Amino acid sequence: LFETLKIAYYWKSDESVYERECGNMPGFAVYYRYPNSQRVTYGQFIKVHWKWSQRITRLLIQCLESPEYMEIRNALILLTKISSVFPVTRKSGINIEKRVAKIKSDEREDLKVLATSVGAALAARKPSWVTEEEFGMGYLELKPAPSMASKSATGNSSGGVSQGEPTGE
Repeated sequence: LFETLKIAYYWKSDESVYERECGNMPGFAVYYRYPNSQRVTYGQFIKVHWKWSQRITRLLIQCLESPEYMEIRNALILLTKISSVFPVTRKSGINIEKRVAKIKSDEREDLKVLATSVGAALAARKPSWVTEEEFGMGYLELKPAPSMASKSATGNSSGGVSQGEPTGE
């Protein structure tokens, strides 16, 4: 997963890189069964990359909030392996960071140690996290977050989770 994310972020870094390295590759055909069909555009690649990022975030949060020991442990181990390339967006990073911080107070020593390690890795990478708009590079149609006034007026509390961010619930 680390290597896959690393190369995908490299391809996403610049349209000319994407075109040079992916433009004529059969794996980037819109219809995979027809390798000579239309290719996935750079904008389409950004959108699918966004979808992957959101799904990975949602699944990690789901595992970190799980009552199952192995799900928590596996999520923390995965994060130790990919934390140098993931998460990329500030919102995902903060939401994962919140869950990891809760695990630091767990009574299971091995989970505390893993959570402390992951927390340090996330903190080190935090300055490189980008906004969703920066990630999308103009190719995503992002839904605006509701204003604080409308949330409090409706009595809808977010429970400390950023609006629009996967919560694993």
